[in-house]
Amino acid sequence: MNNACPGWECSSLEALLEAARQNLGVTLLSQPLAHQKIETRRFTPVIVSDFRLENSLSQLCHKQKYKTPAMLKRIRLAETTAQD
Repeated sequence: MNNACPGWECSSLEALLEAARQNLGVTLLSQPLAHQKIETRRFTPVIVSDFRLENSLSQLCHKQKYKTPAMLKRIRLAETTAQD
């Protein structure tokens, strides 16, 4: 698999969609949003087989701040999930 760096990145959904519309590249969308955009007939889906998308997330919290019981539960859940 090619791990080349992208030539351009953007966090603006509208800019990503416009770049794809102008044939400047492709973008990944959530399935509901992709279906919505496809229904408008402005975009065409591209089916890619044998593709795995990986994403990593980090959980950060200030170590000296008070943590509510709900926050502690969320932290434990994330730690447990990360170990699986």
